[in-house]
Amino acid sequence: MQEENDVEFQRGLLTRKMEAGEDVVIQTDKAAVLRNVILPKAQYHFVVLPKEDIANVTALTRDHLQLLDHMMELANQTIEQQKHLPSSKFLVGFKMESFMNRLNMHVISNDFCSDTMRRIQHWNTFNTDLFITYQAVYALLKVKGSIEPLSPDTAEKLLTTRPFHCNQCRFITGNFNKFKEHLQIHWQRQENERINKMNMLQLKQSFGNMNINGNFKNDGSRQNVGHRSENHIVENKQQFNSKQERQELHVTSPVGTNLTNPRPYKKWYNKKKQNSQMPEVKPTTESAKKI
Repeated sequence: MQEENDVEFQRGLLTRKMEAGEDVVIQTDKAAVLRNVILPKAQYHFVVLPKEDIANVTALTRDHLQLLDHMMELANQTIEQQKHLPSSKFLVGFKMESFMNRLNMHVISNDFCSDTMRRIQHWNTFNTDLFITYQAVYALLKVKGSIEPLSPDTAEKLLTTRPFHCNQCRFITGNFNKFKEHLQIHWQRQENERINKMNMLQLKQSFGNMNINGNFKNDGSRQNVGHRSENHIVENKQQFNSKQERQELHVTSPVGTNLTNPRPYKKWYNKKKQNSQMPEVKPTTESAKKI
């Protein structure tokens, strides 16, 4: 009797957590999202519970379609909060053989990499017909109006299904420990890719805060090259005018004159001045006759 009471107490754990606001991520007047912190079966594992007392997925009817829409909205909000993990990495649905005494919709990442993924039944619960997706439940309720339960024999057979097929590649094995190691490799690879992308993003942001051409202000901050100051434009204009004047001087000066060293120009100028001061030589009579 005591054992039965203990089992029943455990089955009501999620309901008590919801009512106490414990591990609640999102809550409305119709449903709540709880983080599975006790026995998560993946890196990201949440459950959506309705406030209405519904035993399990087989107790749903067409009248609950609106409630299911609302529960899916909360599930999508929860997935969006996991910004570095896309929605394609999540499964949303129900266990056909749920232990809890309140309907709960699982929102779980498909890595299934967790220390509490200890038994074959834990994997098969989410990766066989023991798990029914939200889309399948919604379609069956809309068409048939109900969800048929699995027979005990079928449920027992599914729980012990072998071999194990990886949900991310073609790997197959009958050894569950080896299979868990394989899932760990997938998760580690995914985490490495996420960290690399995050590092690349931070690197791009760092480059965005600096000028690759090395144009910085005196205070070390970046100078906007596309919108230079008026003083900078005036300074460039003055430099241009000075250069233009130098080119004009170079044209009117003798060949070989170096404007940075005016000595050759001075020598030429003095020679020209000296020649202009020399007395005029008059031709002799004989030379005049020849002319």
